[in-house]
Amino acid sequence: MRAGLGFVMLAGALLLIVTAPHAAPVRVAEFAADCPASHRGADDPIVYPGRPGSSHLHEFFGNVSTDAFSTARSLRRASTTCRPRADRSAYWVPVLQDAEGEPIDVLEGTFYYVSSHENRRDLELWPQGLRMVAGYDYGPPGGAARWSCRGSGVPSDRSIPRCPEGNPLELLLNFPDCWDGERLDAPDHHEHMAYSAAGRCPKEHPVEIPGLRYKLLYDSLGGSEVRLSIGADEASLAHGDFFDAWSRRALRDRVRDCLVARIKCGPDGKPVR
Repeated sequence: MRAGLGFVMLAGALLLIVTAPHAAPVRVAEFAADCPASHRGADDPIVYPGRPGSSHLHEFFGNVSTDAFSTARSLRRASTTCRPRADRSAYWVPVLQDAEGEPIDVLEGTFYYVSSHENRRDLELWPQGLRMVAGYDYGPPGGAARWSCRGSGVPSDRSIPRCPEGNPLELLLNFPDCWDGERLDAPDHHEHMAYSAAGRCPKEHPVEIPGLRYKLLYDSLGGSEVRLSIGADEASLAHGDFFDAWSRRALRDRVRDCLVARIKCGPDGKPVR
């Protein structure tokens, strides 16, 4: 939008007044959910459903009820730490621990829904109750999980860096944005999903869905003394899980108003100006 022009006479002089344009929505296809950490537990309703205590220790975000027995139905009926409340999904990652094995707190948990598809008008909602895992060597070139130091300019890496003072450790995790159109999960928790390339989905996974990105900020500067609860060589094994429990209406509105419209939206689903 162009700035406006106006003229005013003051003490015999003609002054040119330039009025600032109205702020326009940022042209980025994105909406977000802010979901503080909820609880920790050695459960995993995707990999070890119905088997409490069978997993390594996880940090859970969003749905406060997530455990080994969680289902799409139970998640929809429970409460959440997320803003918006319409998102009752379960998000989780391995717990980050210090040298003594004590859990390190997550200061912020932000979950971004994005799209880099060539034609966003073809975007579809994923099916209710979709489950997926991202991380390890699975994903785009360089891997789906990267560590960085917020605000430092230090390049992201698969290994946990030692961050400068004042630049806490951050985990960035990218989930697939293409679905096979049939399954809510797969035996390996990967095969039903795929990543787009150059804005397009592979033919085996033709359904274009919103991508999901975790951004977790830790109360730590990282370094060799911290590790993930998963075990040996844990830095390169960073991963995360997602179990959908979004309100269909809220999700549909955000996909239409933010992703298809190429607008950057906040947790309220409204444009960020």
